[in-house]
Amino acid sequence: MSLVVTDQGHFALADQGASEPNVTLTIGPEVFNAYIAGGKDAAVKHVKVSGDVDLAQAVSTLAGQLRWEAEEDLSKLVGDPMAHRIMQAAQQGKQFGQNVLQDVGTSVLEYLIHEKPTLVKREELVRHKDEIRRLRDDVERIEKRIERLLERAL
Repeated sequence: MSLVVTDQGHFALADQGASEPNVTLTIGPEVFNAYIAGGKDAAVKHVKVSGDVDLAQAVSTLAGQLRWEAEEDLSKLVGDPMAHRIMQAAQQGKQFGQNVLQDVGTSVLEYLIHEKPTLVKREELVRHKDEIRRLRDDVERIEKRIERLLERAL
């Protein structure tokens, strides 16, 4: 796909017989998997830039600062008040979903720790490891005492 930056700063599709491009971005097929796995920083590694690197950097900086104003686009379809209400409802729904996930996660964790002891809390694990370490040290000291007593007896 070939794009042209217009005088107004917008992108438009370039004509078929357009001149040599100033910047060429070659996007590898693995860019989408990299983006899903590691975000934008991982995906950028799979994009090859050739041509005017300064222009590519300027476009990249601008693209990184762009944010979609869904409420603005929605207001063109249903009007400002309704778009505002829809966006508020969407935010409330998102918050509700996050709260539900947090509550379910906490409940499952509590169940696995207290009701059906499958997991232990970090503090209990650390305490248990300390007790085992202390017990091991005590056993080693007793073994040394026994060795000394046996040496004296012989």
